[in-house]
Amino acid sequence: MTTKILGGVASAPMVHETNIEGIFSGRVRFEEAAPVFNHPLYLIGFTNRCGSNLLAGYLRSTPAFDGFYEQLNHDTVGARLPKLHAETFPDYLRAISQNHPGNGKMIGFKASWDQLRMLLRWRIDRMYEGGIRMIHISRENLIEQAVSWSIAFQTKQWTSQENALAAAVYDESDIDLRLSYIMQSNQNMGYLLALSGIPSLPVRYSDICRDPAAVVRSIGAFADVDLQTWEPGASEIRKQGGDMNKEFVARYIREKSHAIGFAPHQTTILSSPMSVL
Repeated sequence: MTTKILGGVASAPMVHETNIEGIFSGRVRFEEAAPVFNHPLYLIGFTNRCGSNLLAGYLRSTPAFDGFYEQLNHDTVGARLPKLHAETFPDYLRAISQNHPGNGKMIGFKASWDQLRMLLRWRIDRMYEGGIRMIHISRENLIEQAVSWSIAFQTKQWTSQENALAAAVYDESDIDLRLSYIMQSNQNMGYLLALSGIPSLPVRYSDICRDPAAVVRSIGAFADVDLQTWEPGASEIRKQGGDMNKEFVARYIREKSHAIGFAPHQTTILSSPMSVL
């Protein structure tokens, strides 16, 4: 029963944990008695295509935060390491935070559920006074998110700053797979947060699109910093969703609801806000 409850959270180390451990030849745990940083580590907990890059851009534009890139990805660690001369993973985190042009801002990272588990296993929370604090962003409409991910994976256009390298086609099985992964990842993240007792702030993508200032102010309150006067400027990235997203979402809803045995309301298909990243 315990194994069934834990599910993926109790699984073997995944790609980032395995490869980063290999990069540092196992020297990945923080073993010092005192914290290195005098503030908590703020993470944006994310799944693919949930709006995390949009949120990260807004947070970087505040006087309190910087970073929130994917510095915990194994390929990023491997690429940056030669210039940092870090011998351990804690050294790497110290180097990228201290070398970052943040002008005294708190440097945060993006983290998937398995990267959060990796940080906890390696005692990285002990590096930060106040431990880890999580800003967990998610989307209400998981079908839109899965369709967006399927399209981006095929085109290789992950943000509006990039050009599409290929065309996308409707692939029901691919959307199914990505939808299942999103749901499992959100569940794993919630379970880890509950298990670890890490303070977390849930953020909805639709709220960011509707009122980014209100969302950022709530994050400021969560972090005990005053962001009441912050106002959004031009975003670093634009929303990407268009007619193809709408077409694929409508087709998926129509075909899946028919297979289950009911007909969706037409307004369900046509009125959903397609602010898709």
